[in-house]
Amino acid sequence: MNRLLKAAGMPTVLYRTKAPSSFVALSNIESFVAAAKAFGVPETSLFQPSDLVDGRKGPLLFVLNCINQLGIIVR
Repeated sequence: MNRLLKAAGMPTVLYRTKAPSSFVALSNIESFVAAAKAFGVPETSLFQPSDLVDGRKGPLLFVLNCINQLGIIVR
């Protein structure tokens, strides 16, 4: 995500490469969602961090939809 933001001339987001706890992992996911929103992903295509952490099939589709919308914008 930071590479996309940097290429677009936008400020990058802070994240930790190795999340020692679930709290840090949630913080990283929140940073991704905020960056996706700033990049132009519609609010309706964003997901909640718990959608990814829970890993259930239904909410995981929201995560995939967000990544798909980001790909459409980048193209």
